[in-house]
Amino acid sequence: MSQSKRLQPICDFKKRQEDEAAKKLASATQELMQQEQRLMELESYRAEYGQQFTAIGSAGMSAQKLREFQGFVHKLNTVVDQQKTTINKLRLDHEQTKRQWLAARNHNKAINKVQSQYKTTEEKAEEKKLQKEQDDRNCRKVSL
Repeated sequence: MSQSKRLQPICDFKKRQEDEAAKKLASATQELMQQEQRLMELESYRAEYGQQFTAIGSAGMSAQKLREFQGFVHKLNTVVDQQKTTINKLRLDHEQTKRQWLAARNHNKAINKVQSQYKTTEEKAEEKKLQKEQDDRNCRKVSL
């Protein structure tokens, strides 16, 4: 069996590894985007709620309503901070997943390059062998 054919199972394995890493990267990217969208929605809601409070507050507000508003805003700020923490963790995870995919891709490319070089060498050797056989046949024809 030729060297290039012996490498085929390794090439297939490395391709599967790269594909799996690419799927993980796509999943991590999607999760990060969804959580960033959620943060934007939370921040938008917080801004809208603040505007509503300002509009209502200018007309006058009881102390009880003010405490309720402050409590709600505090909870909303806590959720926004938690979401930012989640996003920071997801960004780190995404970067690690991206590095893993790049490593898998580079390994796959390297093994494919080696296999390609083996194929090229094998093809040249086969051509040389065929040319020698042809030359030998031509020499026999001439000598007859």
